[in-house]
Amino acid sequence: MWPEAFPLPDAEADTVATALVNGIFCRYGAPETLHSDQGRNFEAGVIAELCRLFDVTKTRTTAYHPQSDGLVEKMTRTLIDMLGKVSIDQPEDWDAHLDRVLLAYRSSVHRTTGATPCRIIFGRELRLPVDVVYGLPQGMQAETSGVYVQRLRQELEQVFDTVRAKAKLEQRRQKSWRDRKAHGHAYEPGDQVRFQMPVKTKFGAHWEGPYLLQKKLDWNTYQLRKIRGGKEPEVVHFDRLKPYHDWQQIAETWEVGRKRRTTRRPAWL
Repeated sequence: MWPEAFPLPDAEADTVATALVNGIFCRYGAPETLHSDQGRNFEAGVIAELCRLFDVTKTRTTAYHPQSDGLVEKMTRTLIDMLGKVSIDQPEDWDAHLDRVLLAYRSSVHRTTGATPCRIIFGRELRLPVDVVYGLPQGMQAETSGVYVQRLRQELEQVFDTVRAKAKLEQRRQKSWRDRKAHGHAYEPGDQVRFQMPVKTKFGAHWEGPYLLQKKLDWNTYQLRKIRGGKEPEVVHFDRLKPYHDWQQIAETWEVGRKRRTTRRPAWL
């Protein structure tokens, strides 16, 4: 994945929209899809209008489930860790190191792809300070435009084949790991569920409800609405849900179980 990051004075919708247009759209062209979390800045009208103007489909993660945006979350953690190391003496000046950290990330070989982001995007490695000291590797010297285009096409095809093969291996490895830990309850539209909320206080409620499950969007994603006082539908991941049982259901279940119990005569009588 090719990373882009921009130091912003704030996270307001106008600021984010300007960064998207100047830093992404004007540099790479408008994307087909813009995926984000459910932050207010990305759900604001200015972002919706921006997507309409550039014919971009807007999607979002499920509520309180950063795993839905795993690639970005992982890259963000990596960049923060790298910035923390290079700005350890003056952490308030982290933005001064951001571009150099991005250069290091883009020039590093990734386990999933087996290549650097630079090689995948440009078909070649970037010229780094180490190349000034030791010179360019053999095969990277100046060449005619025709030879360069032909070589670039061949190298890109080779890189893409390698990336696809390694990505499939990594997907199988991660799927095997997820399958070992997979768990959950099968929900259907019309079910009543509880929704796990982030805890704001030590003794705050972890689960709220009941919610009515309105629609199954994917094998692990649902649209639901709070039965009492609910306004807008929420899109959530299944691992933040559990079946809802009211006190009457619990009492009835307990009463049935109680009636089924039999009293045994002690052995000494």
